[in-house]
Amino acid sequence: MIFKTIIFIIVGFVTVVIAIPMILSAVGINILPGAGGLAQGSELLFRSEDGGEYWKPAVFVRGRRDPAPSYIYDIAAHPTATTTLFAATRSAGLWKSEDAGATWRQVQDSSGALDPRSDIYRVVISRSRPDVMYLAVYQAGRGSVLRSTDGGASFHQIYFVGQQRYAVFDVFTPPNAPDTVMVATGEGRLLVSHDGGRYWRFSKVISDSLARLVMHPWYSNEGYLLTDKGQVYRTYDSGESWSDLGILGRTLRRTSSRVVEHPYNRLSFTTLRPGTSRQTLRNALVPDPHHGGVLYRTNNGSILTSVNGGSAWQPLSTFIEGLGVPVGGIAVHPREPDTLVVTAGQAVYTSHDRGITWSITSLSSRVPLREVYIHPEVPAILFIATGT
Repeated sequence: MIFKTIIFIIVGFVTVVIAIPMILSAVGINILPGAGGLAQGSELLFRSEDGGEYWKPAVFVRGRRDPAPSYIYDIAAHPTATTTLFAATRSAGLWKSEDAGATWRQVQDSSGALDPRSDIYRVVISRSRPDVMYLAVYQAGRGSVLRSTDGGASFHQIYFVGQQRYAVFDVFTPPNAPDTVMVATGEGRLLVSHDGGRYWRFSKVISDSLARLVMHPWYSNEGYLLTDKGQVYRTYDSGESWSDLGILGRTLRRTSSRVVEHPYNRLSFTTLRPGTSRQTLRNALVPDPHHGGVLYRTNNGSILTSVNGGSAWQPLSTFIEGLGVPVGGIAVHPREPDTLVVTAGQAVYTSHDRGITWSITSLSSRVPLREVYIHPEVPAILFIATGT
């Protein structure tokens, strides 16, 4: 009798602890260790919901077969459903949050056009028609632009580059024209479509790769192009014509295949250490959303500002210069014109008087802090991407 009881207990234990979790894991319910849960490196993205006083890592919930994102290239907020956000990632496609960025899950494209292991450099949502989205994607060895008309449930390809191993690095749609889309490619082409990607025309063609396109968030006739060599072009007529502003910062080294090494968010480029393919320095160009022609630029450990569209620059006083760490990112508060948020090393610097005085918050991150994202509709919510 005792022997039968022991056997019964052992069988029950095996069933509950091993067999049932294996069955659940096989159908995509994550019970087994390593089959899901947090993405590798839970410090991939820090989030604050009180304006930057306190920070904690966002949670990336993975299915058993979902890839783990290794970097956040971009974050876009839904203009009306303010708790819905999308994140563009390296090597893990598109992710979505429905709780204001606290937790994230990978988007599964019902049409199959989006590779779940793709690099996505930019995600943009139409402000006037939020079901329309555009993605700048690199997958299957080629850059492309994908469009969704159902809020990200499905996508279809509307453009791809002419040569393998060239990427589409940026995409933009004006606030009130959801069928107009501008695309910047590694082939050195800036293209525009006014019918959702059916027909395209060249706005500018140069010999260098176009690393970033930044159009002003409210004055959409004002915009800036940055090449992989740091050359900056400016438009005041929505891309009809461009003026050359010269070189911004240092030069980005190309690989032998002429592929730009994954430039980061907000019109940024990278200087590489000799013999490596890692990005080690990012210089960002960020427009002030409150004023046309006002820009902020990071330059190693310093911050510069321009009030004439980048024609001339002046240093913005901070105490970061003496720390010996590069500035990772900068953002302007969407509702407080004098408030700037800057990352450098493992710390967040905030100024409420346009750089005269600064407060500092240190984060327990093991990797450098990079781009800053402030929710445009709920600015108490902030995000900071990390990575090397």
